[in-house]
Amino acid sequence: SVMKAPAVLWRGSAGIVVGGPEGGFLLDQEEQVVAGLDGAEIARLQETGTLPAEQAAPICVPEATKLIDVARCYRADRSVGVIDEAGRLVGLLGAEQILARIANLPVQEREP
Repeated sequence: SVMKAPAVLWRGSAGIVVGGPEGGFLLDQEEQVVAGLDGAEIARLQETGTLPAEQAAPICVPEATKLIDVARCYRADRSVGVIDEAGRLVGLLGAEQILARIANLPVQEREP
């Protein structure tokens, strides 16, 4: 698997923030994804200890999603969350993981 395990960056009454410099997610107490945070928002959170007033909709895919489809929904400075059937975050995919895995696929598997 090319997924990274989510690292806990912040805990507060609003939930838990997991991710890294490339972005992350706000999770509720049941570890379900509530919102997405970009790299700049993560940096501000780590400096100030406060969440942004508004958070973006998260970019998440089910565990069984094909890597090429994950690449299509990727946005700069935002990790793609991988969720289980219950909507809980099980891993993160950033540009580096997506591109490295696609580069290692045979050509016929890269195309839809």
